[in-house]
Amino acid sequence: MTIPSQNPGPLPSTADHDGDAPWARAVVESQLGAQVRVPWAEQGADVSCIAGTNGNLALFPEDGHVLRRVGALRPGTAAVARVRSVRPWPSAHRVDGWVDLGGYLAAMPPLQAAAFRSRYRDKYGDSPDQPENLWVLGLAVERVEYRRGLDLREDNGPRSLDIEDYRAARPDQIFLDSLPVISHLNQSHPSLIRALWPGADPAAEVSLVGMDKFGVDLEHRCRIMRRAFPEPLININEAGFHLIQIAKQISVRT
Repeated sequence: MTIPSQNPGPLPSTADHDGDAPWARAVVESQLGAQVRVPWAEQGADVSCIAGTNGNLALFPEDGHVLRRVGALRPGTAAVARVRSVRPWPSAHRVDGWVDLGGYLAAMPPLQAAAFRSRYRDKYGDSPDQPENLWVLGLAVERVEYRRGLDLREDNGPRSLDIEDYRAARPDQIFLDSLPVISHLNQSHPSLIRALWPGADPAAEVSLVGMDKFGVDLEHRCRIMRRAFPEPLININEAGFHLIQIAKQISVRT
């Protein structure tokens, strides 16, 4: 995504794929940092961040950070923040997607900034700055582009999300709660995971590497396979049951 102009034109056409807005909100919610690009810097700069309830970002640039210069500029400085969906374990496809949030930077009102400082301490612990002096910069999101899964691996171009769909979406809670469930299934039920990939090389591992309410991602010999749930998952505790049913269906077909 290019850095938006100060007076952006019409938004590009959007593609509304099932679950993409909740997925994007979950990625932004789950990650602790973003890479932000601004007009006066040639390269993006990493910065700690926390998502707001409407999908906007609170950014926490430390002393010397390129974003500190925004204070000398007029309000509404354009920026793009890229938040990556990163798997927390070894994988040939550790980055499984990213979300670009294009919008405008501004200092936060004092009460809102204080609330985000409290959330910052809960997530990051003590700040190198004094907590009451920690600088908080808001990114008001106006455009959203993303790539995920197969789009990323096949080097397809980014998709666009309707901004109102993004703002209204609730983060995919299955995605957010999936890490301990994925670890448990890989460690305690490897035969079930292998059954989801018929014809897999017996000498190579089959791993569960991703889960959201619409399905799971499997990895085998640096390849990814997607298995969809029969219906969107509501309770993550039912994931194992649904995977058993999928494995049974695969066994019947093969």
